[in-house]
Amino acid sequence: MILDKWQQSLLETKGDICVRSGRQVGKSTVVSIKAAEFAVENKNKTVMVISSTERQAYLLFEKILGYLIDNHSKQIKKGKDKPTKHKVTLKN
Repeated sequence: MILDKWQQSLLETKGDICVRSGRQVGKSTVVSIKAAEFAVENKNKTVMVISSTERQAYLLFEKILGYLIDNHSKQIKKGKDKPTKHKVTLKN
């Protein structure tokens, strides 16, 4: 995936972030990558997906899970701890 400069800059930003932009520019994509990478790199942390509506939260969670499956599938727990539409547990 090729990211725009602002998306790459956001991924490299440490700490809190605030994004002000137009519609359909790739905010959800870059935030899902950042959330997934944070979860993989930081053991024993909980990452919450919060949005104005439940539907938006589910859409963002699906992007996070998709990124994890594509890039860190060995980190995802299987069996009774397999991912659901509400939760994914990593081995770390």
